[in-house]
Amino acid sequence: MKAISKKTAYALLNYNKTKTGNTIVWQDSEGSHMSLFGNKIAWVTLDGSLYVTDCGWVTPTTRDRLSAVLGLPLSIRKGAWVLDGQPWDGSPKLIRTQVEKPDPSAKTNTFIETTQWVSFDGMRGANQPTYGVAGANDTGMWDDSPCRTDVATAELKAVASHLAERGIKTKEITLEGSNVFCSHRYLIAYPHEVDLARTLVDVYLEYNETNLLYLVK
Repeated sequence: MKAISKKTAYALLNYNKTKTGNTIVWQDSEGSHMSLFGNKIAWVTLDGSLYVTDCGWVTPTTRDRLSAVLGLPLSIRKGAWVLDGQPWDGSPKLIRTQVEKPDPSAKTNTFIETTQWVSFDGMRGANQPTYGVAGANDTGMWDDSPCRTDVATAELKAVASHLAERGIKTKEITLEGSNVFCSHRYLIAYPHEVDLARTLVDVYLEYNETNLLYLVK
């Protein structure tokens, strides 16, 4: 089994984003998803149910990715799948329910990059991390840019250092919104430290002058 298969399978089952070669794992309001060459081959729903499909491709690469996700014997015999000793036609298949996933209340040092869509009004909105604690918009380094990259970077770095000094580790991620000219940059914390981190950010904003930094709730 290839390292890329192990890495992307871990990301899928642990609700983390990754883009490695031809395989992408992402999260949205419906769960965690994996695509191979643009075809969604595995996903975990919000209730913890794991599904797989081959999207019509019976190939060694698909087998390797799905084997890592399944943790079950998957082989190709005479151009057809054999899953756990039984024939499988490659159509979407429920493998199991209640896939083990991170418990937000458990003290596990894992960054979980799940997101949800936040609507600003009827036409505008952006993806926001579930475990986000601080954010800053970034519209580039144009002369008339309202949210300069260097300002966003400096303010995110400063509050990350502020949190680190108090034992809170963070990770920066960038998400898209309805405005294609604006990137939404966020700091996320470990799930069990989010409440404390948000309180510290709130206090930081009260006593420090910032231009772009805001608290994520």
